[in-house]
Amino acid sequence: MAFERRVRRQVQAAGCALTVAIVPLGHVQLGARATLQVLRILQEALTNALRHAHAQRIILKADVGEAGTLKFAIEDDGSGMDSDSV
Repeated sequence: MAFERRVRRQVQAAGCALTVAIVPLGHVQLGARATLQVLRILQEALTNALRHAHAQRIILKADVGEAGTLKFAIEDDGSGMDSDSV
């Protein structure tokens, strides 16, 4: 929740809308180090969508996959990469 509040301000200041769809992750336990790594990865992905894709809308999704793994997806309506450059 604190992460969402922090990035929501950043995203809105850039003139972009943010939607967060997170299922309850209560039974997933991460240590402090892993939590920090996940938060940094998500923050970088959001920053990339704003800076490089020039997105106007970003959707952050989080879910629990098989065997209790965390699954994250970030979708945006920005400009994509040229498939020839991948």
